[in-house]
Amino acid sequence: MHKEYKPALMLSADLLLEDPVKFDSQAYLKALQKYCGKCASSSKEEDTSMMAFHFDYKNNDNNDLVNPCSILSKSPVPIERTSFENSLQQSFSFPGAYEALSRCNYTLSLTEFLAQFLDPGKRLTLHGNTLHAALEVIPGILAICWKQSECIIDPAIFLNADLYGPTLFYGPINVRIFHIQNQDRQNEVIMDTLGMGTFALPDIQCHFQNLEPNSVAGFLYNTANYLLDFGCVIEDGNTIEGINPGQRWKCRYETSLTIPYRAVIDINTNTF
Repeated sequence: MHKEYKPALMLSADLLLEDPVKFDSQAYLKALQKYCGKCASSSKEEDTSMMAFHFDYKNNDNNDLVNPCSILSKSPVPIERTSFENSLQQSFSFPGAYEALSRCNYTLSLTEFLAQFLDPGKRLTLHGNTLHAALEVIPGILAICWKQSECIIDPAIFLNADLYGPTLFYGPINVRIFHIQNQDRQNEVIMDTLGMGTFALPDIQCHFQNLEPNSVAGFLYNTANYLLDFGCVIEDGNTIEGINPGQRWKCRYETSLTIPYRAVIDINTNTF
């Protein structure tokens, strides 16, 4: 990855609350077993967090000595509203994000541990299932913020979303849009993904004009999904199909045009 950018190594979500609620640890463990299969926890009731071991998810070398874990904090802490400013600007799947966050005062965190050994599909599924369990037993969660992608999502939408596949945009990978003010170019836009670095993969970037942003967003999500499925198989100079059949766009590894500055696959859309 680009030397100026240190991506989050673990998937992590902030569960945003209006009030400092408490939840039943045993009820949460039962919900984890419902959604994640065989799991156990050695945490005590008085602990400030609950760590669960997930035995039905094996790492890629099938080493039974390493089981992925999930860690859910049990003590809500006051939120720092300024830390969500970037996320609010780029959370297009949740139109009510500003209103929801204005009501939130506390947060709990849900984080994976030792899960980076899983392939991305299993990893996303496990973390998504632990989040389902948390939503089932913790009342009053008004919003979820995925830290690594700076994306705020609606809990109700998440519960009805397929985390790994066409609805990938419900959190772990975010597609962002930046409108460039340029007197010499009309409708100039930069769009990119954020969150791929957590999977040791490059984000993807498109710089274009006069293309439909929704079509480019779908293209970016599909390309991200392809990399999650097959790894970093796109080489510098390769071409991939654009948003229209038969259209070929060239890929280059470059430093991103947007913050955080990082290595990305820049895709030339041939619009300049």
